[in-house]
Amino acid sequence: KEKIKHKTQQLGLENIIIRMDFQENIEMILNQLDILVNASHNEGFSRIIIEAMSLKKAVVATDVGGNAEAVEEGRTGFLVPPRNSTALASAILQLVEDLPLRNSFGCAGQEKVLKEFLLEKMVKRVEKVYEEVINS
Repeated sequence: KEKIKHKTQQLGLENIIIRMDFQENIEMILNQLDILVNASHNEGFSRIIIEAMSLKKAVVATDVGGNAEAVEEGRTGFLVPPRNSTALASAILQLVEDLPLRNSFGCAGQEKVLKEFLLEKMVKRVEKVYEEVINS
């Protein structure tokens, strides 16, 4: 954490790159972003990615855990290998420089959230699994 903070300051990027720990009012913060970057080395299923996509934010995430369930490579965002800073930087730079692509990812991400990740839809999928287990 301190190494990232120091490097960010060293490069003069402290007003551009913001690293945050847990936040209560995440929607307000997400609304101020152009791109959500989730560079986790380990991840279960990242709610922050779904929350960002619901607000039409393009996503760059590491291809770990459940991130690939949410992020469709090249459609809703970019998935990069974990611990690969070159691939991460390249994906971020591409979205910074390409507003139409960023907007396209944002719209596709919101569409995916509405189609697959609303609470009602997820409950129905779980119910279906239970029904299949009971009926088998």
